[in-house]
Amino acid sequence: MPKKRRVTDDQARLLAIGFMRDVICGELATGPGTSNSSHDMAVAYFMAYLPEKWADGETSPQSWDHVWLEMNVQLEVIFDALNGEAMRTARDNPGFNYWIAKSKSPV
Repeated sequence: MPKKRRVTDDQARLLAIGFMRDVICGELATGPGTSNSSHDMAVAYFMAYLPEKWADGETSPQSWDHVWLEMNVQLEVIFDALNGEAMRTARDNPGFNYWIAKSKSPV
């Protein structure tokens, strides 16, 4: 029987930060556009960070969906904060362009 498991906001934030770091490192090592952020890649990523019990074959699909959604919420929170800092930096450095991901318009 599948088991229900949950992550806290702080745990999801840790996953989000690690995910960003790993994607950025991958992009720097292999060039832009080479990372694959499919659900299967995310599950493989999670296995490096979550406790071993998540890999016991008894974790429900709803639990995987939950951890994915919670991590994405934390990514949005982090990116909002990073966008604010980037916009401030862009205003202080008029020769630099910064594009907000959602609007694709420079700030």
